[in-house]
This record gives sequence, structure tokens and C-alpha cells, in this order.
Amino acid sequence: MGCVEAPRGTLIHDYSTDDNGLISRANIIVGTTHNVAPMNMSIRAVAQDVINHGVVTEEGLNKWRWRYAPTTRD
Repeated sequence: MGCVEAPRGTLIHDYSTDDNGLISRANIIVGTTHNVAPMNMSIRAVAQDVINHGVVTEEGLNKWRWRYAPTTRD
């Protein structure tokens, strides 16, 4: 078993070998797996601000555009 830091998060890998030393099983958990819950929480937060009773509000969209839109200042 091994764990390493990768660009998208912790990479966990675990291998089993047979009597000849050949890999018989591999289990790999990539960083994206660890990030799914936080990504979903972020998307939910944006949706709750932007969508009001099934309608996308301009006020909500503008709030998120202001926070995350690329600017010419950069």
C-alpha cells in the first residue's frame, strides 16, 4: 500500500501479487474521489443562491459572477 500527494489530492494505491509475483489485484483511489463531496457542497451553495423557487435570479447570478469571474485586473 502507498499514499502520495498528487496534483488533485492524495493518491492511495494497494496491490496484491500472486505466487509468481504478478499483480493479481489493484485498488487505486484517486484524489478526485476525495474531492467529490466538497465539489458537490460548493455547487449546492451556488445553486441555492442563484435559484429561488425554481427561477434563476439575476441578483444571485451577479453575486457569483462578481466573486469568480476573471477580471482584466489580473
